Amino acid sequence: MSSGSFELEVYLPSTAGPRPVVVLAPGLLQHAAAYAPYGRRLASHGVLVLVRDDPGIFTNTPEVTDGIVETVTEWLPAEDADSGSPLYGRVDLSRVGLAGHSRGGKASLLAAEGGLHDVALGWFGLDPVDSATLADGALARDEL
Repeated sequence: MSSGSFELEVYLPSTAGPRPVVVLAPGLLQHAAAYAPYGRRLASHGVLVLVRDDPGIFTNTPEVTDGIVETVTEWLPAEDADSGSPLYGRVDLSRVGLAGHSRGGKASLLAAEGGLHDVALGWFGLDPVDSATLADGALARDEL
């Protein structure tokens, strides 16, 4: 991905075929592993879940938002089409949801309101923080 390389935690459902997807964005300085219970629980209900570590305090929230959009619009379709990927044929791109905690809540809501407006079917925030700090002044509530 053009925004730099990073690892995603992927929680695959045990059921075969294309599955709905939730991209879960962690809070500031949080690791993806902290959200493992959410990932495992959603996967147990047939939802494919993607979580990545927060990129850190020197990354502005709009960059996190861009990473979410890029993951959904570029990375997921490529993985779904790649016969060597564990996600091959497993992604239902017509059923994408976003979720996030704290800064990740804001970033995922900005993605749902912006680049994924016609893609994301739903959004869920876990104590989203809609502050202009570390966000170049962008506020998610402006587009609600």
